[in-house]
Amino acid sequence: MSKKNIKSIGTVIPLGDGATGKSLITKLLIDNVTDQELANKLAQDIKKSLNIELEYCNELLEFEDKTVSTTLQYHVFPGQRQKISNSAPTFNPLSVS
Repeated sequence: MSKKNIKSIGTVIPLGDGATGKSLITKLLIDNVTDQELANKLAQDIKKSLNIELEYCNELLEFEDKTVSTTLQYHVFPGQRQKISNSAPTFNPLSVS
């Protein structure tokens, strides 16, 4: 009996204000970082992004008679528009006509 091959593609888009850790969280997920010291070092080394960052992560998972190939695309945008004040919403609400 031959194994079934399944391919999966997904997109992840973290959203948030500037300097909230979108790039850091993406890096920790892609590199599967669980060591606290390494995570702290990455947090100190990552600089604010002025452009869209594109990261890709590929995983091969084995389930019984299936091989699942998963590709995640991370699109990390720079911080969203500047907030006028701490009580102002970061994003404009959507209105439905």
